[in-house]
Amino acid sequence: MNAAQGPSRTRIRVGPKKGGHRSPKKLATLLRGVGFRNRELRSPLSQRSGASLVAMLAVAALMIFGGPIPGIGATSLFAVTGLALLSALVGVDWRTALRVQPRAMRFGLTGIALLPLVQIVPLPPSLWHILPGQELRIRILALTGQADSWQPLSVTPLFTAAAAVVSIVFVALVLLLLTLSAREVRRVAWLIVALVTLNILIGLVQVASGGQMLQFYAASDHGALIGFFANKNHAALVLAASLPIVAYLLGSREHPEGTRTWLGLFASIVLVALVTTNSRAGIGFGITAVLLLGTLYIRAVRPIHIITIAALALIGVLVISTTSAFEQVFSRFNDVDEDLRWQFLRTSQPLIERYWLLGSGIGSFSTLYMVSENLAWVKPTFVNQLHNEYPQLLLEAGIPGVAMLIALITGLIQRGMRVWFDGADYRLPLFCGAIILMLIAVHSGVDYPLRRPAVLPILALAMILVIRGDLTASTGLVRRRRKG
Repeated sequence: MNAAQGPSRTRIRVGPKKGGHRSPKKLATLLRGVGFRNRELRSPLSQRSGASLVAMLAVAALMIFGGPIPGIGATSLFAVTGLALLSALVGVDWRTALRVQPRAMRFGLTGIALLPLVQIVPLPPSLWHILPGQELRIRILALTGQADSWQPLSVTPLFTAAAAVVSIVFVALVLLLLTLSAREVRRVAWLIVALVTLNILIGLVQVASGGQMLQFYAASDHGALIGFFANKNHAALVLAASLPIVAYLLGSREHPEGTRTWLGLFASIVLVALVTTNSRAGIGFGITAVLLLGTLYIRAVRPIHIITIAALALIGVLVISTTSAFEQVFSRFNDVDEDLRWQFLRTSQPLIERYWLLGSGIGSFSTLYMVSENLAWVKPTFVNQLHNEYPQLLLEAGIPGVAMLIALITGLIQRGMRVWFDGADYRLPLFCGAIILMLIAVHSGVDYPLRRPAVLPILALAMILVIRGDLTASTGLVRRRRKG
């Protein structure tokens, strides 16, 4: 039962049945069900409204200030945001909401919050000296007489501590979203769409001014549509992920008339914006999202609609293809083999072989890479991430981090399958959330979207759409409407 619903009026008989007795096992299950509903009803409306407001403020803080590498100021803001989220969790029954999720899901979320904290706990020299990958560290610390001091597992504890702040904020946001009502979840989703729209407007000014106006960061992709972000690929991923969010919102309205029209209009705006991001992956993700969402309407669209959409798309392609932005973007598709990402991966292989068991500490990649980088490849710029989340996770978090990721994915699949078979009313949110998770998973193989806090609210919302199981859609997008 959702936390926003009223009290149940069903009378439950817990005493002996006439002519027999309840088994202890059935009675315990029944009492747990009663307790579950009662605990949900303990949170007054004011506390739930406050939780919704805190969730929206957290989303705004992450998406507006989490586009670049978080500095001291942004990390401090996220720490305050995390405290606000944890305070809001005190007033809601998040334990009950989490208890109904698969055990693998609970393990994965716990690992995300605790693993960075474990990596910054100081260890005695007798322990960390015998850990794999510490030989070079011992030699360096011996030069300053600190080889026998207590040291954490992470070789860059300051960066790992900053990662711990962001990880706790993310997990707290997921738990808080689990406790909100379906209407409050939609409000959070609308806020994300509003911020994406604002990002597009800012990006259009950036593109029109040739990168001279509204550039918030010196180290950013000047001249492309990036908005609050410093990296065009991350901005493009957020644009593509906003399409399933809008599909969920429009399909979940009480009166969903005009859903196709509004979704088509928003998709057209997003696709044009994606071209101006100059991101190859972003364009591919946008087209993929449009095609997948289009399958929801195949049975409802008339042939004249298909012809009209195809004609408008053709006109749009012809207009865009005459611009310099089009030539700049699509000329880059021929340079995939020369992409430096593959060089980064080859150079990082010895590091992965050294630290794969327990990890070097989340956030330590750039420091370790500079030590191992070939001098012939050194440039004025530095490699901040591996541009592939999966081997970087193995490098920084080791086997525990990989186990955490596998558990999280397993829990999402288990819960998603359960929600899917619960009925067609729940499939639209699940379908939209699964599209977002797929886009993030694929992009993580060629970039580092999850290293940017601005992407985390979208990831959190996508997980909620998959695992909640009570976010219904009052439209026939995933099934035919019943007549009569």
